[in-house]
Amino acid sequence: MAVVEYDFSFDYMLHFEGKKFFDSAAVLKEHPVHYSNSPYYVLLAFSIELMLKSLSVKKTITTSKIRASEVNSTKVEHVKGHSLIDVYNEHPQELKNWLSTSISREYAINLEDILCKHANLFEKARYIYPKNGIVDKSSSYCVNESALCSVASFLASIPDIINGN
Repeated sequence: MAVVEYDFSFDYMLHFEGKKFFDSAAVLKEHPVHYSNSPYYVLLAFSIELMLKSLSVKKTITTSKIRASEVNSTKVEHVKGHSLIDVYNEHPQELKNWLSTSISREYAINLEDILCKHANLFEKARYIYPKNGIVDKSSSYCVNESALCSVASFLASIPDIINGN
């Protein structure tokens, strides 16, 4: 059996999954049906999380001993956790610099600041009560929807940037 390792690189499948959540958030925002903004925020934050994770994925492919073209298994490794700033900070500095500069140039926002302020939005908006069961001021959240949409839009465009479109 042969083992082929691909170092950390862009993963189209994980990115596409994140883009689906972003598209779903957009549909929910366009056609609200008597709901709080929580479902929209959960989808938006989760889409950003997945698209950020897609930027650095390691794959280990194990093939058959008998037929090298037959894949027995694929192990996929990416950053774990839901904190947007933690996921971002796991990336190489060069990639973080490119993301920050590109988003700042296109949308005039500070990526790190937005990710810090919304680091735990997915978890806070997803659950009505916090994990520890204590509802206090740390349980609340504030959302800069425009900035988050800008970040998600830019991340959604990365395959086009990679392909030179």
